[in-house]
Order: sequence, then C-alpha cells, then structure tokens
Amino acid sequence: MPSLSNYIAPYAILNNTTSNKDEIVYTFEDSIKILKNTNSNTLENWLTIYTGIDDANITIADINNDGYNDILVYAVLGGLKIYKNNSGSGFFS
Repeated sequence: MPSLSNYIAPYAILNNTTSNKDEIVYTFEDSIKILKNTNSNTLENWLTIYTGIDDANITIADINNDGYNDILVYAVLGGLKIYKNNSGSGFFS
C-alpha cells in the first residue's frame, strides 16, 4: 500500500484543531493546505493559508504551551512564519 509521503511532501500531522481527529498539513507552492479528517475514512480540503514562502518546510509544535498544536513554516531563503492555533477553533493567526 502506498504511503502518503509518496504523494505529498513535505507534510505533517496536526491534531487538536476542531476535535481529537488528526488533520494533514502540507505545502503547495507558496501556501500550506490542511486536509480535515472527516472520520469516515476520507479527508477533505479544509483550509489554505498563503505563506508567501516557496519550497517551505513545516513543523508542528505547541509553541505557546496552550495545549494546541501550532504550525511553523520555514525555508532557508524565506525565513520563518508561525501560525498559532486559536484554542482549537481550527483557525490560525
């Protein structure tokens, strides 16, 4: 069975956005996209965040220790951007 990494790279698993389900975050051109777990063995396009950073890497971490994972987007020539999870609401700032 092929793995997700054969299709999308780089990607990361994000949890605690809208529920206790995992979402998949991946880079696409100069944005990041989040696929929402529908809990019915499917994922749906959910959110696109324009970052302005091409060929970015992503890391998921709870950087402000609020119990919700945040998204760090970085590239050698593009710098670093941090998108904080707004208390599990599914929105980032």
